Amino acid sequence: ILSRTFYWTFADLRFDATTLAYFAQLMDSHLLKTDLLRTILYMHSQPPLFNLLIGLALKIFPSSYELALSIAYTAVGFAFMTGLYLLMLSLGVNRVVAFVLTAIHAASPTTVRYEKWLFYAYPVAAGLCVSALLLHRALSTRRTAWAFLYFSSLAALVLTRSTMTWFWFLACAGAAVLAATGDRARFARSALLPAILVVALPIKQLVLFGTPTVGDVYA
Repeated sequence: ILSRTFYWTFADLRFDATTLAYFAQLMDSHLLKTDLLRTILYMHSQPPLFNLLIGLALKIFPSSYELALSIAYTAVGFAFMTGLYLLMLSLGVNRVVAFVLTAIHAASPTTVRYEKWLFYAYPVAAGLCVSALLLHRALSTRRTAWAFLYFSSLAALVLTRSTMTWFWFLACAGAAVLAATGDRARFARSALLPAILVVALPIKQLVLFGTPTVGDVYA
């Protein structure tokens, strides 16, 4: 809170949503606002989740969507820093050291700048950090709920950024299942629903565009 107040007051750092007007990764704002579901369905160049969230912000907060997205990104940042701190504690890092490192990262100009920029880089970084924490929780407690949250976080990342494909999901989820000695069948069942969501994306791409991959337009 102190660092964000400082940057707001002395650096005049505001949320930058200008990417919505010209970034190729973001669909036309008018289409997202007026024809969201069909725009998401026929989107060839990107996974659906990031544009879906922006479209919901445009529909729910048509006159104040920038403020809504700014609040959402601040919440993502809070989850990022909390996840980073708890992850270090889980891995045996001294509490004071973990606090200092998290504070430095939280107040870093680069961190704050990404937090104030409408793009998927910051949510993906936060998601990777939180997913690592969820993986540790799942393997250390052997609770299915933690495992399901871990696999769900992987699915959310696949549905956000095209470089994280179904194969990446399979590798990360498969490694977790193999590491859960004695609970592999239970862990595999908890990965079923997230896996279905992940597989649905290349199937949709194949049916609509003749290729299972996302982002072919860039190639």
